Amino acid sequence: RKDGTPFWADLSAVPVPDPGGAASHWVLIQRDIDRRKSAERRARQTGQLLRAIIDAVPGPISAKDRDGRYLVMNQFMAEMFGVAPDAAVGRTASELVGPEHGRRTGARDEEVMRTCRPVQYEGQYPAPRGDDRPWLTTKAPLWMPDGIDSEPAGARGVVTVALDISALKAAEDASRRSEERYRQLFRAVPHPVFVYDAETLRFLAVNEAALRKYGYTR
Repeated sequence: RKDGTPFWADLSAVPVPDPGGAASHWVLIQRDIDRRKSAERRARQTGQLLRAIIDAVPGPISAKDRDGRYLVMNQFMAEMFGVAPDAAVGRTASELVGPEHGRRTGARDEEVMRTCRPVQYEGQYPAPRGDDRPWLTTKAPLWMPDGIDSEPAGARGVVTVALDISALKAAEDASRRSEERYRQLFRAVPHPVFVYDAETLRFLAVNEAALRKYGYTR
């Protein structure tokens, strides 16, 4: 530019022939494409940022198209499946893991596409490098705005995100075991024990010794 600032330009050269057909001179056409290049650079930076974000998540994240082929897969999920993230693109769950897993996850995907509503369920990933950890999986429609391609706005696929709920399950199991120990202790006490509401004075629980002593049924 006039101030010395460089900019992106698209140059086209068109020969102008003389009467004998030889090129006597050239016409150069220049188009300023600096805005387009800036937009492309921002798009690359945004893509790199999103990739860094999903790869930082310690759980599976993916997106599939209508045909069940992966559009993107984060590093965690790719390692579970034993592939590189880029190598998973364009392939199906059946191809990466096996027909049984492909059938199950495909049925969930079809439900999301049909209803355009998210679904949530608990399960495990039968992957080559997976383990028996429980996952809370959410599948939601992949919505694309109008103008992205030739199709109108709408659901173009399915996004899947899973969270490791091992700690939650362990806490629930510990709570159940604690409750069971309390119930056993409550029943085993040889003397009458009552639990009642402090406001209404209604009995909430009584042990077996109380029933035997006072002749009531539960």
